[in-house]
Amino acid sequence: MITDNIAKHNSSISKSMQNIFSDREASIYRIMEYQIGLRDELGESTFGIENNRIWKLGILALLISESASNSLEFDVSNSVSLELLKLFTEVHIDIGEGVQYRNNRPTLWALHGPAQAINVGDGLHAMARLALVNSTSPSSKENLYERLKFLENSSLLLCEGIHEDLSSLEKIDFFVNDYFIMVQKKIASLFECAFQLALCGTDILRQHATIITSLAQNIAYASQITSDINSIWPESNTLDHNSLDLLNKKKTFPIVMAFSESDVSQKRELANLFYQRVISEEDVQKITDLLTSLDIKNKSQKYINEYFDLIIDGFSQLGLSLSVESDLLAFIKYICLDSQ
Repeated sequence: MITDNIAKHNSSISKSMQNIFSDREASIYRIMEYQIGLRDELGESTFGIENNRIWKLGILALLISESASNSLEFDVSNSVSLELLKLFTEVHIDIGEGVQYRNNRPTLWALHGPAQAINVGDGLHAMARLALVNSTSPSSKENLYERLKFLENSSLLLCEGIHEDLSSLEKIDFFVNDYFIMVQKKIASLFECAFQLALCGTDILRQHATIITSLAQNIAYASQITSDINSIWPESNTLDHNSLDLLNKKKTFPIVMAFSESDVSQKRELANLFYQRVISEEDVQKITDLLTSLDIKNKSQKYINEYFDLIIDGFSQLGLSLSVESDLLAFIKYICLDSQ
């Protein structure tokens, strides 16, 4: 559920994104604006045009600041930096996995070629750091080194996670525990960075670092399993990369779980379909039917529900109560349960 306050934060992040590129004239920044969603394929500005982009990490950081009453850290530069870092990783993931569409638009490399996309992706990483360095918030200046350390540590873990995700494509023995380790690095590192930037300078961060790490991991597990379910059983037809996960032999949670929990004959049937040199559209349907017969979707959903309960408990341990009417609870539900 996107409340009015969440929509306000989303708009604030979009405007800040536009502002940091507005005084940069080189053409590379127009390509960056395309990746952000501020321009279309023809290079025309789309700012102000209604779109479906929700800045999940950035909004989460702002809502955590609100919940902690950390007014000094209510700084949109944290959100912009996080989202630019995520965009940097998306560019490289799209190239590495051959993804041609994201958010129902051609990906950067599909539009401009891999070489330009790699360079633009690295530029987005640099802009993520500059978003923190150039913040006008006094508290941001005081904690700049710590913030940059959080951001770069997250960036390095992301690279480790992407490496393990790509390596899994060549592995047969990729188990549920391997999946969660990959998600910890590739996804949870960003969520943890959102907490760290939002709570920088507070006793909550100093005293409860372990709880925050666990909380970020549980959010990552729930949101990624939800995304994996939607990649196999989509609620709507899109051009996005999710619909290609089976064709690309991605080790999504339903696939990993099916290999883990099925009997020998079912494993053999799934392996014969999944580990072919090339998977056809017909094979995708057969794999989906097999997963459905094994009740993998419902079993995966149970994991999501368990992690969501742990998330609620984790916020309580931090002293950040999630009341029924709170925007933070609404957005956590959106990230973990509803997001496509």
